[in-house]
Amino acid sequence: MRITVSHVLEMLAGGMTPEEILQDFPYLEKADIDACLKYAARQAAHREILLRAGEVRNGSAARPGPSHVLNVPRAIAYPERQP
Repeated sequence: MRITVSHVLEMLAGGMTPEEILQDFPYLEKADIDACLKYAARQAAHREILLRAGEVRNGSAARPGPSHVLNVPRAIAYPERQP
């Protein structure tokens, strides 16, 4: 069977633990979940995400006014590769 990376990430973002995911999908291994997280970190590296006024940011609404920019630095996306 196959499962998409986005499905695994959505389950983690929804509050499921890796252990719960492994129970629900016994054909997965912990290494598969780790690979999904590593893939997501690489995709997020050096990307800017524009947040418009009224959108949720870190659990609270963004302030009205100009768009906010969230820049994910390489040091966060790849902690093992500190500059």
